[in-house]
Amino acid sequence: MRGQDGKDAVARPSFQRVERTTEELRRLPFTSDVPTDVMTVAELKAWFDRYTEARKVELAKEDRLYHRLGILPPTLSTAEAYKGFLADFVGGVYDDGQKRMVLVSDYAWWAKAQQDAIGVVTGIDWAYEVFLVHELVHALQDQHFGLAEQLKGGVYDDNDDAAFVRKTILETDANVVGMAHFFGMDLSRLAVRKAFFLFLRYNNLLNGPLMAALAGRTPSYFSKQGFSQYELGLSFVEGKLDRGGQEELSRAYLRVPGEPGALPESTEQLLWPKKLGKASLDRPIALARLEGPPASVPGASPITSNVFGALSLKHFLEPLVGGFEADGVANGWGGDRYDLFDDEGSALLLWRTTWDSEEDAAQFVEAWARALPRRYGERAGEAARAGDVLRWQVPKAPEEQRKVRTTRDEVIHLERRGQHVLLIEGARADHVDALVSEGFAALVAVPRAEPDRTRIAEKATALETHLHELPPARPRPDLPERLFLPARLMVFRTGAGLGLVEGPDGPIPFPVADSELRWGFRPGFELTLPLALATELRTPVGQTVLGLRPRWHPPFTVESDAQLGHALSLGDDLLVAVQAGLQRVGLADSTRSAAAGALLRPFPQLVLAPGAAVVDGGAAGRRVYLGGALTRGFVAQPLIEVEVLDGLFVYETTLVGFDLQERGLRYLVQTHVLGALLYF
Repeated sequence: MRGQDGKDAVARPSFQRVERTTEELRRLPFTSDVPTDVMTVAELKAWFDRYTEARKVELAKEDRLYHRLGILPPTLSTAEAYKGFLADFVGGVYDDGQKRMVLVSDYAWWAKAQQDAIGVVTGIDWAYEVFLVHELVHALQDQHFGLAEQLKGGVYDDNDDAAFVRKTILETDANVVGMAHFFGMDLSRLAVRKAFFLFLRYNNLLNGPLMAALAGRTPSYFSKQGFSQYELGLSFVEGKLDRGGQEELSRAYLRVPGEPGALPESTEQLLWPKKLGKASLDRPIALARLEGPPASVPGASPITSNVFGALSLKHFLEPLVGGFEADGVANGWGGDRYDLFDDEGSALLLWRTTWDSEEDAAQFVEAWARALPRRYGERAGEAARAGDVLRWQVPKAPEEQRKVRTTRDEVIHLERRGQHVLLIEGARADHVDALVSEGFAALVAVPRAEPDRTRIAEKATALETHLHELPPARPRPDLPERLFLPARLMVFRTGAGLGLVEGPDGPIPFPVADSELRWGFRPGFELTLPLALATELRTPVGQTVLGLRPRWHPPFTVESDAQLGHALSLGDDLLVAVQAGLQRVGLADSTRSAAAGALLRPFPQLVLAPGAAVVDGGAAGRRVYLGGALTRGFVAQPLIEVEVLDGLFVYETTLVGFDLQERGLRYLVQTHVLGALLYF
């Protein structure tokens, strides 16, 4: 990402190549150019400072809530908490306000160490391309769906829970495409896609503790919320790809919330996808925003009002009561709205919640009661309890540095009535009873805010036009790509079978094991494990492949095998190939071989590869093999490949060997292998 003048810059040829790849992977065309800049972490932090300065009034309101709940210690602000997070975990930013994206050149050392090591092998700036694709997907989302409308505006202005759902799907979408680009995964193939999403979940399982360890001053609540954006959306995105590919995922963004196929409406539906299903749909209950400050608190002024949501509640409670109980509480969430007021300089919280059942509401009360002493420390003391009403007297502690800071004597009131729970924190004792009456009077469901259906319909119509303009996706691999894998493609196969060799007293059976692991690790180079290297040259007259496999035998014997092959495509469904090989190069008993054959595709799910080979084994004589005689990467090309599941093949290889004698051919051996293979 550094130009010849020594300044950070984006390489335009590389950018344009990745841009085209992103269009193909995400199945969306760019409708306009995306200006791109490169920043250092220091410059990104300065940009973030300017961003927070412009939003300092709004962020100050968030700080009041987080300080009241104890999510932030009294001495730390939201901006400070996230600023440290940026340095370790952000590799790029898309600015939907200015319609541009920024890549970070000196991203975190722990990520750079991994990425640069991979880059040495692959010849590709791994981090640059993954981050670039990720931010390009955000640009596509903005151009087709409108990021500002997806995240804020109208329905989501005072519903952070619903906005977080949108952000999670948007981030997961971009992350999936970025990682698919790096690994060369064809997400249109079912078997490949399932293996890919399994890897992503495993990768997240490993990275979660790492992110927590490197979060520094960032409270666990914020690091968990940030990490969830790349984890919780996986099931939804995978489900959409299963049902209709990237096109179906695109359509989901432009469906009316609550209708079939639309995005989830709450983080509860992200946590438990069955709550989004038609048979068990659990829509969030909307509670009205209070029109003004409570009448019972003269002089109070509104600070903020919003929806906390199931995921925030889960992450808030986990360090206080444990993950198991926090998960159970969040699972019973039905809806909530908190209103925060300034009352004589103190933050007064009035939080209305509703739950799926009375048992769920009671579980929330018990969890909150257990969590409260950990937030306030010894000042909370024992609760005065009368049935489902709990009240704490909290003395002032204006110098508190770690837990919730209070500048006056306050009351915390928690009360359940059926499925509803009202929480009041930070009130003066003489205001509590009146606040309870006002809070429960306002604890009623209201109609959900309606989105702009006309605007959604216009965007959906434009999207369909763009989708119909897309060329059909080309499945990989093609016939030449089977003989030599293109960059970012891998094949894995395993199989077993039985052989019969002619003996003095008749055929003798023996087991046959078969495996293949090849990787097109960079353009023009292919690695076959355990160790064989091949290179490819494409010309107008076909595909030429040269391969070398060194072998070491203890203590000091070194030998190698060499292969040379040429293939010519005769249309899309027929390829003819000739191959020559030399085994045990440099030794007296070296073996020479020559083979010829073809790859045929009678219909899309079937590939046949009949061939014949002559092997001159020196003292062992000359032999002829018929059947699966062609090779690829020093392993046998399967005789028959059948795609039984989108992306998953079963194969069969039969090979029959003969001794070549003066009077003709004498049958010697035959092998039959059956197995499965997957092109990643």
